[in-house]
Amino acid sequence: MGTLVNSPVPWFKVVVDGIVVHRLLAHASNTGEEDTIRRAISLGASTPMITELFGLPPKEVAIRRDILGIPCRKGRWPLVGPEEEIRLWPHWVRLTKEQGTNLRDSRSVLEVVMSMAECEPTLNLAMVWNLVQSWITEGLV
Repeated sequence: MGTLVNSPVPWFKVVVDGIVVHRLLAHASNTGEEDTIRRAISLGASTPMITELFGLPPKEVAIRRDILGIPCRKGRWPLVGPEEEIRLWPHWVRLTKEQGTNLRDSRSVLEVVMSMAECEPTLNLAMVWNLVQSWITEGLV
């Protein structure tokens, strides 16, 4: 061992494998997206929402929902009532300012809507998403 440590001749090289580094960075990026998908499904995102936002086919969404132990619901969710809408509006105003939400970026809006759904446990993400989309369409925000 002493011979190697005291050797005046370089006997090793450190080589970075660029391909592996890129794969690791891509995986780290995908992990963040996977966490967002998992969070959205757990909060009650609809299959069409996940398909539109992340490009996952409905069968994949169903499998993920099954893995998370979340039952599949048939049909449309009810609309958010006026009292709930009044409670959600201050959350929307505060969170969009705090997060600098870009209304043209659906993923940016999704982050706010997920936080709003967490603030109102009687509502699910699909219900809050539909409400916020109607606010955006009507030009209220």
